[in-house]
Amino acid sequence: MNITFRAHLLGSVADFCTDSGLPLATPEVVADLVVRLARYREEGTDLAPEVYLTEKIDDLVRMLPGGEKVPLAKTSRNGDGIERMLKISAPPAIGDWKVYGHETSDELDFGVFRGSPSPVSVDVDEIAMGEQQRLATVKVHRVANECVQIRSSEGTEHHIFLDAIKQDAPPPLRHLEDLVAAIVRSAPAHDREAVQIVSAFDSGHYEMGLNFVWLRTSSALKKELASVGVSLLGEMVGRVGLSDDDDVDDVLTISESIEWLAN
Repeated sequence: MNITFRAHLLGSVADFCTDSGLPLATPEVVADLVVRLARYREEGTDLAPEVYLTEKIDDLVRMLPGGEKVPLAKTSRNGDGIERMLKISAPPAIGDWKVYGHETSDELDFGVFRGSPSPVSVDVDEIAMGEQQRLATVKVHRVANECVQIRSSEGTEHHIFLDAIKQDAPPPLRHLEDLVAAIVRSAPAHDREAVQIVSAFDSGHYEMGLNFVWLRTSSALKKELASVGVSLLGEMVGRVGLSDDDDVDDVLTISESIEWLAN
């Protein structure tokens, strides 16, 4: 009797796939992506594309300010199809571009997409993984050597290690976050945040730095808008029956905050 890592992985991701609410994200599809992305290379070049499986790619792109989508091909929903999808879409998925897989009938429609390249634009994950958007989406992405992260828009997240790391080991980026936190622990709050941002950029972790700035900015924007009263704010955006005790984050998405402020 043969015991394979893939068979064990299929069982491990089964609940994750069911909870994702995305028919396309079967254990077979997710497991194939995990195994292939863990050490993916094309013509000798190491590639780590961010892959999004979604039920409504057109809706997702429409919600991204400056969003673009480039369809590339269709393929089958099996191991051979996943291999073909990565072979064609992984090389152009660099910089801001991501790979998408979208189910159409019995086929897998795939290509690349991105949001606005502006550093102050809405992060793709805030839309794709945001609870308020209700887009069934699964993201598969290699975050370190032999480590692949799987996330769903339902809030579930796992790190899958393909090497001999201990089961209770922290996620790969935790060490960087802990190091920066330790360095700036004694600094005043406003200086500490600035050091964390600079450290992230100096280390090449641009997405982490930009996400931190974006989250702080969006939080400040919502707080400023909430100063008029959450109930009044809700009426202005068509959500009646709210009280000032409600959380502004439950009333406004960041996209609505920017649009409301612009008008």
